Amino acid sequence: LALLPTSSDQLALADTLAVLGYMHFRLGEFTEARQFAEESLGLHRESGNQIGKAFCLRTLVNSCLALGAYEEAYAFSNESLTICRELLGDPHGTALCLTTLSAAARHLGQYDEARRWAEEGVRISKTLNDRWCLAQTLRQLGLAHLELGKIGQAEELIRQSIAHTRETGDRMLLGTALIALGSVERASEAYARSKQHFLQALQTAMETKTITVALQAVAEIAVSAMNEGENELALELVIYALQHPLVNARLKARLDQAHAGLVAQLTPKQVAEIEERVCARTLESLLQDLLLER
Repeated sequence: LALLPTSSDQLALADTLAVLGYMHFRLGEFTEARQFAEESLGLHRESGNQIGKAFCLRTLVNSCLALGAYEEAYAFSNESLTICRELLGDPHGTALCLTTLSAAARHLGQYDEARRWAEEGVRISKTLNDRWCLAQTLRQLGLAHLELGKIGQAEELIRQSIAHTRETGDRMLLGTALIALGSVERASEAYARSKQHFLQALQTAMETKTITVALQAVAEIAVSAMNEGENELALELVIYALQHPLVNARLKARLDQAHAGLVAQLTPKQVAEIEERVCARTLESLLQDLLLER
């Protein structure tokens, strides 16, 4: 990137920005990812490079989902879907677009629509025999069913998603799938199993250095602790996640709400002691302590 501003090779510049955006997204640096992807997208729009546009839009969609910008994520997903399905004739890309469309619709409260998008993604993935895409579309379909109150169907779909994820060997996605399963089991009041899946997700995320997934798992374990009346542990986990530099906007809003409720139930002395303990914590030591309690 440092060399390219003096070059007239706009395609090379666009591709470099696109890759930088994707790298920042995988590192959990979603604001930076969005900035690079938007700059690259502008260059690809000028040149009419549809493949480049689709790649940048995918980074933008996932970054917007993490940042809580759901309407923008939905719009970018729709644009990407048009490119992949109608202009490129790319069924794999189409299935991925349907996955993010489902996620955006679900976060916007459009649960039936989220289910329909995910169902179409599942059908395409099965036709392609694409297990990696199938794992993602099944997870989104399961989460849509969870929001619709169909807990049994949700659990079956997410277990299928986990099976396909294990077969592909993609351990970075496994943590996310385990969190989804834990959420479904908590909804069915299987609290012990739910907590174990959140712990497995945390361990997997730490092993793969997927810190944003690890923080999400920490938040879910904090909710489990609250349900068990362990408010001090819950607050410690919440404060730790809130103070981490990679906590995203969507997760932060949820953590802020939990923090307010927990502080109201504890004494100022308890809160001060917990805050002091958090200062001496690393994510690795937190994981070790949690796993010792299993």
